[in-house]
Amino acid sequence: MKATTHTEVYRRFEGELRRHPLRPLTIAASGMRTGFKRKLPVLLLFMPVGILCIVNCVRVHLSFLDLADLAGGEVTPGAAMGQNILRSVLGDVVDNIFDYLNNTAFLVLLVVGWFGAGLIAEDRRLGANLLYFSRPITRFDYMLGKFLGAGTFGALALTAPCMLVCGVAAFSSKDWIFLREEWPTIFKSLALSLIWVATITALVLAVSSLVNRKTHALVGIVGVVALSGGISELLAHLLDEPRMRLFSIFENFKIIGNWMFGRQIRGQVTAEAATWALLALWVGCLAILAVRVRKMEVAA
Repeated sequence: MKATTHTEVYRRFEGELRRHPLRPLTIAASGMRTGFKRKLPVLLLFMPVGILCIVNCVRVHLSFLDLADLAGGEVTPGAAMGQNILRSVLGDVVDNIFDYLNNTAFLVLLVVGWFGAGLIAEDRRLGANLLYFSRPITRFDYMLGKFLGAGTFGALALTAPCMLVCGVAAFSSKDWIFLREEWPTIFKSLALSLIWVATITALVLAVSSLVNRKTHALVGIVGVVALSGGISELLAHLLDEPRMRLFSIFENFKIIGNWMFGRQIRGQVTAEAATWALLALWVGCLAILAVRVRKMEVAA
């Protein structure tokens, strides 16, 4: 029997592929599932985050504790003295929230660095870009999906715990005084945490796109952050120029935080200069990402 070919079956497709509007979310969810598969790193990285969050929630709650109420509503000399000692030890609630943001910044770097370092590097090593870009997925979809995936880990380590601390402050304050008088603190904390998460996520993905292995990306991320801090501090002392500290990522974050919370900024560095420094970092990281992802798409 002679074989025949029905050429009408192989006619060229002339329609348009339907584009799903949630493609970046699918890529982000895939990265998160991969990150949460290994339970030990999740436990080791998020345990300090949880401990710090619980400690600050307790501090905030005790700051609003009224010892006179515990004494049956009677203001005794002992209750008044204990109230003053308690407030002097715990400090101001807004200060506690601001200090919590600063103290957790390094942990956020570790969390986003660990879970985000391999998002692009492992794709390049395993050739997953061949599969991604064989589908109707644009470079923007790919980068946004990876950004949302890595940024979610950072939000779970900083933004969500910070909002929990603010929530405890709102519910613990008498007559909702924190919510009525200090409500800008909630929005400032949210904005500052998102700025830090976005900055670290952009840096991590940019470094990840330059290498082919997760371990190399981790070394590069730690090296960039450590060198930026060390070199900026060294130049500031040698040249007696405080503006050299703008090369430090952590220092820029602290300067912007001090400005947002009305704290004093050391040296002659302004919040505007620190903002421009972070914007320059974002532009550089996004440019690196755009170039590297374009090469991945061409290779596909």
